[in-house]
Amino acid sequence: MKELIDLQRALHIPKDKEGQHYNYRTVDGILSAVKKEAPENVYIIMTDEMVNVGEKNYTKATATIFNGEASLSATSFAREAVKLGSQSEPQISGSCSTYARKKALEGLLALDDNESDPDSPLLGSKSGTSGDNRYKLEENAKAAIEIAKWPDAKKKALTQGIKKHSDDFLRNIINGKV
Repeated sequence: MKELIDLQRALHIPKDKEGQHYNYRTVDGILSAVKKEAPENVYIIMTDEMVNVGEKNYTKATATIFNGEASLSATSFAREAVKLGSQSEPQISGSCSTYARKKALEGLLALDDNESDPDSPLLGSKSGTSGDNRYKLEENAKAAIEIAKWPDAKKKALTQGIKKHSDDFLRNIINGKV
């Protein structure tokens, strides 16, 4: 999907919100930037699903980009805290949903998160603006386009491989070994 590659190249969304110990992006900030850069025929759809594993609740958030003909998705999970300060249960669920949605959007749009993971082989320099980083974003987008063309059985094998060997497997995909 060419629109995704173009959008990934155009977007630079800084972590402009300040937390107590870190800076961060918001879902609203990401979507606002996307709306400014995306062509008229491109939409992003967000969905949430609650998943229970044992006694723990997780929010599965999926961000999907759609151009009227094709779509690509990224999924993220976040676990609900048992207690989070003075927040009520609905507030805890909402916070969990927001976090999972943000991570799904960051994955879909290949937003650089190297400030919290400077050793990641998939990300560029600490500044997040190096030419090497842009090259890696383009390679990730090209891989996503190719993967979208694969038959469902091969996509399923990819998903299973990522779950089992995430870093090495993803590196092999980007390097054309899968």
